Amino acid sequence: MGTVDEFNRLPKKQQQFFCRASNQLVPMARNCAIPVAPAPPPAARGKTNHASDFALHLDSDFFFVTASHFLTQYEIRLQNREYAARAAE
Repeated sequence: MGTVDEFNRLPKKQQQFFCRASNQLVPMARNCAIPVAPAPPPAARGKTNHASDFALHLDSDFFFVTASHFLTQYEIRLQNREYAARAAE
């Protein structure tokens, strides 16, 4: 959203709308999401990416949600390990 000053400059009706929306969204996030800290195993001595990640539980399914930059770096590391394994053969 921005800073507190930006919020305070919004019309009162818009401020009230955002407050009502957050009051409904925060409990849902608290009840449906758990924090996740993705990292390589310590033995891998790999680079740790930082991103906002969470597991979302809806009905009987779980979904892992993360930032696209984290997924991109993860895919690059997977490819590099694959290439390293082929070179070692």
